[in-house]
Amino acid sequence: MPQHLVEAHKVGFDIVEVSDNMVQLGQGWRQQLFDMIRQHGMTPVGEIGDKRKSTSITAIIDEVNEVLEIGADFALIEAAELMHGGTPNERLIESLCCLLYTSDAADE
Repeated sequence: MPQHLVEAHKVGFDIVEVSDNMVQLGQGWRQQLFDMIRQHGMTPVGEIGDKRKSTSITAIIDEVNEVLEIGADFALIEAAELMHGGTPNERLIESLCCLLYTSDAADE
């Protein structure tokens, strides 16, 4: 992995997405990846959700909080979670907005 990060930084990447929607990361592995990414001069971001199946809103919110707590600059939500059959997943979007507004209010 370090050699890939060296090359990514060398060719101009400054953000690296860490996602476990295709391969499950073991406990603590995401933190190690975030640390390695930072050590190579880039910014880690977490992608949340699954391409194949719907994840519960609670699980998505928990994972967003987790990646932000371990140092992600931001979290991306898998597009398949945000849209179900071409229709916006309004409950998830509203929950994420509430999380954002709650977080902003806490920072003030």
